[in-house]
Amino acid sequence: MTDWTARLAAHAEWLADHERGAQLALPGADLRGLRLPGADLSGANLEGADLAGADLSGARLAGAVLYGAELPEAVLTDADLTGADLVRTFAAGARLEGARLAGADLRKADLTRARLPHAVLRRADCADADFYGADLTGADFTRAHLVVASLIRADAAGARFDEADIDQLAVDESRFDASAVGGAAGAVSPFAETVALVGDGAERAVSLAEFLDALTRHGATVSTWTPGVRPPEPPPWRWAAS
Repeated sequence: MTDWTARLAAHAEWLADHERGAQLALPGADLRGLRLPGADLSGANLEGADLAGADLSGARLAGAVLYGAELPEAVLTDADLTGADLVRTFAAGARLEGARLAGADLRKADLTRARLPHAVLRRADCADADFYGADLTGADFTRAHLVVASLIRADAAGARFDEADIDQLAVDESRFDASAVGGAAGAVSPFAETVALVGDGAERAVSLAEFLDALTRHGATVSTWTPGVRPPEPPPWRWAAS
């Protein structure tokens, strides 16, 4: 059994001075159901750890390594995950309301049906991330990297996508807000169904052509391609070094 009081004390000492204490490092650990709300886990190594159903609400996980970690149904409400490594993390159904994920690496992360209302994902790398059916209402994706990401059936009403890289973004059957897309750019994945468009007059179901027109009128530079025809290679992330 992990002595969390001692572990967290040693980690706090390590955070203050890397020559002292000990970094919290539990790669691959079974931490299912762990309850550490408000804990300071900044810079911790939890690569591949199983945190299913864990309560880390309000926890500080800035710069933490959660590569390949299991976080289904975990509670990370108001957690600070700034700059965290969440590559290939499985977080289906996780609660991330108000979480701070600015600059986080979410490549290939599975956030199916996760709840992220008002989460901050500014400059986050969400390439190939899956937000299928997720609650993204009011989330901030300003300058985020969303190449080949999926927002299929997600609710993104009130979400911001200013200057985001949305090349090959899939939005089929989603609820998408066109009011904050200024500077966003990319070729949106073609879809046969409709998108529920908000932020452009009355909410309504729109076709692909209508969707692209609305985004263009609100300052985005968007296009699509013919289904079955390989799209051009996406451009480099324009803001990676800025």
